[in-house]
Amino acid sequence: MPRRSICFHHKQAIKKTRNNNAIFYFFIPLIQAVNYFKKNDGCIGKDAPVNFLTEREKRILNKEGKFRSGLYCMLLSIRFSEAIQNKSVFLQHSLKFAFDKPNS
Repeated sequence: MPRRSICFHHKQAIKKTRNNNAIFYFFIPLIQAVNYFKKNDGCIGKDAPVNFLTEREKRILNKEGKFRSGLYCMLLSIRFSEAIQNKSVFLQHSLKFAFDKPNS
């Protein structure tokens, strides 16, 4: 299966509000996490970058001193899909989420 290229549109902070709490996402930590995932072919270890997560998510991820790699993958995919939906991230070989697609 060929790897897909990911194009990050800009490197500004995105402010997203959820449950009346302001959450800020920065692209650099998300890029680092995606690159880590790609480099390790999906094998997630305790050294995985977690800077794209909230403090609460970090605590849950390391609950009882045990790193939960499945939860990490789920949280990474959620953040990545949110970035696609709010048009912060574009997929190079995608008809629906391409960078050069005109706005509808």
